[in-house]
Amino acid sequence: MRPEKQLIEKIYSSRVRDRSGVVVADYQGLSSEDFGGLRRSMASLDADCLVVKNRLFKHILEEFGLENLSPFIEGQTAVISTRNELPELIKVIIKYEKDQGSPHLRAAVWDGEFFSADDLKVLAELPSRDELLSRVISGMQAPLSGLVGVMNEVITGLARVIKAIGDQKAA
Repeated sequence: MRPEKQLIEKIYSSRVRDRSGVVVADYQGLSSEDFGGLRRSMASLDADCLVVKNRLFKHILEEFGLENLSPFIEGQTAVISTRNELPELIKVIIKYEKDQGSPHLRAAVWDGEFFSADDLKVLAELPSRDELLSRVISGMQAPLSGLVGVMNEVITGLARVIKAIGDQKAA
């Protein structure tokens, strides 16, 4: 294999290795300026966006056990990879698509699970991980708060009875 192709494969490998999520999208219709804007919008999410040579990238997918993405590597393909949570990244991509008309999501793999384009849109509608955790914690906290309220009422009621008995004996 020619050295330049080996270098390209090395770059592709580095973008897939140790990533929890790999997204395949069609970037047709995006100018280079718009593509740069897409990259900047994903920078805070520790995501990389890369235009790939399809045949070479399919080889990398096989190497990393991501063959289920191979059928979606055709035409103008952008690959977006992240070490972070995929739903937040998908939200950014979908917002960018609404604003710019592209990229169009094709498929993704997140922590070994395959997601079609429709699945990704559903995934993007889910609340963030932090929001879900806060909901769980508040759900766990609610019964305890209720118990504290009931105990407080029992103690307050007992104090009122004792005061009433004391007032009655004093009169």
